[in-house]
Amino acid sequence: MEETKERALLKLKTEIDNDISKIVGYAKECTSVELYFLIYLLRNVRILRLNPSDHPPFRAVYISAVTAVYEEALKYSIQLVYKYGNHAPSIEEEGLPRFNNPLSIAVHKTASILNSKFETTSFFELFDIKLNGDQDRYAEINMKALFENDDVKKFFDYFLRIDLSSQKETLRTLNDHLEHFRSEFDGVSDLFRAEFGVTFETYIRFYYYIGNKLLRKLTEFFASAPKLENGNMAPFALSSILMFTPHIMISEKEITDALGEKIRPLINRLILSPEEINEKELRFYALNRKPLLRAITGHLIVSPELFLDGLFTNTHYSFLEGKHKEAYKAKTSDLFLERIINISRKFGYRVLRRNLELFEGKQQIGDLDIVLRNRDGHTLLIEAKKHSLPLEVYFKNVQAVADRLSYLHKDWEKKVNRRIAHLSSNYSRYKIEKSFAYIIVTKNPEIISHYSNLMCLTIEELEVYLSSGNLTLSFNDVFNIMNRQSELNEAELEMIRQEDLTSFI
Repeated sequence: MEETKERALLKLKTEIDNDISKIVGYAKECTSVELYFLIYLLRNVRILRLNPSDHPPFRAVYISAVTAVYEEALKYSIQLVYKYGNHAPSIEEEGLPRFNNPLSIAVHKTASILNSKFETTSFFELFDIKLNGDQDRYAEINMKALFENDDVKKFFDYFLRIDLSSQKETLRTLNDHLEHFRSEFDGVSDLFRAEFGVTFETYIRFYYYIGNKLLRKLTEFFASAPKLENGNMAPFALSSILMFTPHIMISEKEITDALGEKIRPLINRLILSPEEINEKELRFYALNRKPLLRAITGHLIVSPELFLDGLFTNTHYSFLEGKHKEAYKAKTSDLFLERIINISRKFGYRVLRRNLELFEGKQQIGDLDIVLRNRDGHTLLIEAKKHSLPLEVYFKNVQAVADRLSYLHKDWEKKVNRRIAHLSSNYSRYKIEKSFAYIIVTKNPEIISHYSNLMCLTIEELEVYLSSGNLTLSFNDVFNIMNRQSELNEAELEMIRQEDLTSFI
């Protein structure tokens, strides 16, 4: 069986490499017109995602799932066409630039299939595989293992939690998005000048300026674009696509005239060079860190989706990679605690103690970040962990997850159980009620939740737990509640298969 799995994984890797080569080949045939079209497609997909009620046959959960896959594929496609195809198009007899629509669609379609194959890797690692057909053309995954193998079920559920967590960010208006950013990073505002060369307020003002300028330009575009008989915009008319292009162009002079020369280092920091793009990197896109593209005219190409999607990610990792990462980590840990407190407060809990150190004799055995109690006398003991997951775990590498589980069992779970046992015997010493709930709250889902009696929840899962009003819920109860909210029905799964958005048939 292991030999079959190795053959299947090798074949899958070969197909992924072939698809990457195919997309690179397509990208080299593209021009700037195809690049602008892919950015235009991304805009339209985001509009669909923002307005699911405009498409009544489909539920919002289905539209969210499909558009998330499309957006990932489009971002990858945009990167490669920018790297290999961002040059002037030929001009047709009518004086219009040549636009190769089938080529653009081929890039995007192949990228969607590539994304699906990449996501399939973890399934091949997790489940038993049977190969069929000429040259092992078909791979059959033994999904019965979900009901027969406890480890497979737990890993599968954990991967689902990672997916749910990665999709948790709410789509917001520009003002709400930037106000949310302000609230998230206000606690580290004093670090911005040292890291980015501008103050926190100037940093936000830069995003406000670009965002509002794009909104005005795109509003003008939608008002003047050609219309269908029903009055809606004709989205795929060539004239629509060509009209769209100047509305995502901004000159650096416009920005510096509005914000001053002090903003130029930040602009330069966010411009993506084609040489920085690695087509084999299917996990992190360079566009998330550097969302500004250089047009062949010298202008900046600014997609509102690319520009705003990467705001939190780029800011966060810039600090983690910078000289002030320790100060940043300390300050954001405090902010994480405040988020936990604010959520708990909604359900009647108030803070009794912070940073409560626990001792066995003279030996410190840890501390509680927060002690909370509600009006009924129920006590929550919170241990907060804001650590990010190792990247291999976040991207669902089975061996990396198994290694992390082993580490958490050996080096962490025993220490937590020791603290709980100590508190169960010595609660009065710490002025804690005998009946308490000890909860570990994490930034990202942890595999240990599925293997331990410890209550280890993400901050979103904590809110579900508290909102239920049933404080006897187990971790599995909380997981099942969250999972039900995101389930697709069989008809929706079939549509996803027909769109080649999954490798499963």
